[in-house]
This record gives sequence, structure tokens and C-alpha cells, in this order.
Amino acid sequence: MSDKPTLLLSVLDALEDALKHCAPDKRKALADALDAYSGDCAEDFWWALGQQSPTMLHALMTAIVSGCQTGSSGAKRNVVVRLVRKPEGKE
Repeated sequence: MSDKPTLLLSVLDALEDALKHCAPDKRKALADALDAYSGDCAEDFWWALGQQSPTMLHALMTAIVSGCQTGSSGAKRNVVVRLVRKPEGKE
């Protein structure tokens, strides 16, 4: 650990950098998926970009952490991801 805390902006900058350096076909696939989601679930998509989107943030962070699990060396990283889904109809 460093003396200086890692802030969310640092995580977001690293994510943006990783996406920019990703293969163009992978970036296009992500862009296409986001476009399709914004069309199919417009209300959810635009709400998720708003200030009160904890569920979307959780799903996004889970996907990012899962995507980072295996590095280029093929070694597993020491990151724990817990996926929990609520049963249908339960609050």
C-alpha cells in the first residue's frame, strides 16, 4: 500500500486507458452492446448514467474486476468477486 489513497478517479482513468488500448474489435463489440442496451432499455440506460445508480455501479465494478481476473501472463489475480442476485419478486 502506498501512503496516498487510490481514488475512484484513478480507477476510472485506468479503465478508460485499458479500453483505449483494447483491440478495436473488442471496443466495437462493447460500443455495440452499449448501443443495443440503450435502445432496448433506454430508461435503465439513462438512469444508470445518473447520480443514483448503485445497482448499475455494482454490476459495472463486478464486470471490470472479473475482466481483470486473469492478466496477460495467464496468472489469476487475488481478487474476490461475489455475484449475488435477488430472487424474482423479492426486494
